[in-house]
Order: sequence, then structure tokens, then C-alpha cells
Amino acid sequence: MDIRKLVEEGRTEEIERQLMDLDSEFRFKCRKCGKCCKHQNTILFNTRDIFNIACKLQMTMEEVINEYAETYIGGASKIPVVHMVPRGKNEVCPFLKEASAPFITANLLSVRYSRWVG
Repeated sequence: MDIRKLVEEGRTEEIERQLMDLDSEFRFKCRKCGKCCKHQNTILFNTRDIFNIACKLQMTMEEVINEYAETYIGGASKIPVVHMVPRGKNEVCPFLKEASAPFITANLLSVRYSRWVG
């Protein structure tokens, strides 16, 4: 689904149908294919994500940030932002090669709330 295309075509009913609300159920299973995370630098980590990744990979939270993330201060919000840094020539999720990739990706808050994944 390409939201921009739907907006350009004025298909507001289709957009409404595709959106999730707070009661929507979202299930995601990482198939380690790289299709949904390719060239995505918009996958954000929150503190819980970093903690869970650190526990799963037996790393410290600081090591997770140094190894898999980039931090910056949001331009308008001035809030610190931590986002996943894609890797490789296809710029995919760095967890694809990890045995625990399905657990990690399925439990990232930004992945759970993103309709474009899956």
C-alpha cells in the first residue's frame, strides 16, 4: 500500500480502510526477507526496545546503541531520537542475520505500530 499514491488519487475511503486505530490488532512475523525493512531509516527504538534487544543479544544497552543505532536531536521537537541503522548494500535491518531476528523485529514498538510492515 502506497499512502502517497492514494492521497494523490484522492482515495480517502481506501486510506481510512487501511489505517489502524488503538483497538486494531496487528500481527507481524519477520520472515528475514528484507523486503519490509529495505532502505528504511525510519525504524525508531524506544528505551524498552533497546533494553529488550540488549537482553536478547546479551549486550548492554549502550552496546546496542553503538552497534545498531544512530542518535540525534529532533529538529522541531528537540527530543532525542534513536533510530535503527540499516546495513549492507541493500540497507536492511541489521538483525536479519541474527537467529533472534523474528523476536527482535516483531517486538520493536515502531514495527508494531507501522502498517507498512508485513
